[in-house]
Amino acid sequence: MNETYDSIIAFMESYKDAHTKRKSQKLQENLERPLSDLGLDSLGLVTLICATEEHFNIDIKASELPVYPTVRNYADLFYKKVEEKHE
Repeated sequence: MNETYDSIIAFMESYKDAHTKRKSQKLQENLERPLSDLGLDSLGLVTLICATEEHFNIDIKASELPVYPTVRNYADLFYKKVEEKHE
């Protein structure tokens, strides 16, 4: 997509690898799968969101999260927030 989007996917990938045992399942190859299928439970998802907010200096409302269950949709949400920050 672009450098920002790629950096978001890379950050999510490194977080997943550090917090799960499913290092062989690459996010880029599993964009349509829920993150829970790739080893992140509900607590893992919450901490991923918090880590992403801190890393990219963005704020995500809790009400936005249930709408975005797949890897792609989480990455799209994070990307949208980063782009809004730069406007």
